[in-house]
Amino acid sequence: KEYSYGDIVRLTGKLEKPEPFETTTGGMFDYPNFLKKDGILGIVKAKSITTTDTKKGNPVLRALKKFESNLEDIIKTLIPNMKGSLASGVLLGDKQITKENRDEFITTGTTHIIALSGYNVSIVANFFRELFSFLPLTGALAMGGFAIVLFVTMTGLQSSAVRAGIMGCIVLFAKAKGRQANIGIVLLLAAFVMTAINPYTLYYDVSSQLSFLATVGIIYFAPTVAHWFTWLPEKKIGLPWREIAAGTIGTQMFVLPYILYKTGVLSIISPLTNIAVLPFMPYLMALTAVVAIVGIVYLPLATPFAFLATGISGAILGIIHYSTKIPLAAVPLTTPFW
Repeated sequence: KEYSYGDIVRLTGKLEKPEPFETTTGGMFDYPNFLKKDGILGIVKAKSITTTDTKKGNPVLRALKKFESNLEDIIKTLIPNMKGSLASGVLLGDKQITKENRDEFITTGTTHIIALSGYNVSIVANFFRELFSFLPLTGALAMGGFAIVLFVTMTGLQSSAVRAGIMGCIVLFAKAKGRQANIGIVLLLAAFVMTAINPYTLYYDVSSQLSFLATVGIIYFAPTVAHWFTWLPEKKIGLPWREIAAGTIGTQMFVLPYILYKTGVLSIISPLTNIAVLPFMPYLMALTAVVAIVGIVYLPLATPFAFLATGISGAILGIIHYSTKIPLAAVPLTTPFW
């Protein structure tokens, strides 16, 4: 049974203390502190759950959650099975990815494609800024910032989205003041704000740590490897191939030590898989957004866009799946190979 924000539930079960557990890669996951960052100190394996009331809680947050749920339903209706889950994850964040597919994403180092990031936030901010372009610049930028706050809240305050949202709002504020934001300082400010609100986030939230490290890699490390890809076209078929390759390799190299430390597994095919997958992402995100928005107005009208999104989503899943079949796709550091 599904439960929604605002439901009041009564449950029976035994309250237990969460314990660390061994991961599939052989490491130990600090589950107690992972939960503690969200204020969770115990878990209950419920024997029975009954809903005693509905439509409680904050009405604004309830409306946002309802809107997100409607978007997900439209996407899942028109884009079937795992392809719909991927499309929904790309647009609204990882929600219903199966364990099998999640393991494939982890093996190929592509979990970031189903985590909300600066790309999602920038699209939302730019869309609303253009939508309200008839206002004075400060007003249009303020609407872009307001849209970021609503989007990040609606999608569940995921760490990577919160980081991107804070950075986006700071950049918009700088533009409103007629100043150019120093992206490195902006990143530090975002880290400071998130740590001030919840000190556990940066230390116990792996997705938050990877999000910050990847951003540092894009800002400072990717430009240093850009000269490796001068043989690639700067732009072709509307995509900046050289920038994609440099950003992918630069980021992967920068976060590699931390990933090795956390997982104990080296994904040899991760850079190539990312380069193969990333060019599809803007198209999938754009088509999924069109499917969701048009589907709200009139569901059959979104069908052609859903057909295209289904094909692209299938191609991405195919690349990721077959990448895991390559020998030595993921090599544990404990193997004699090292």
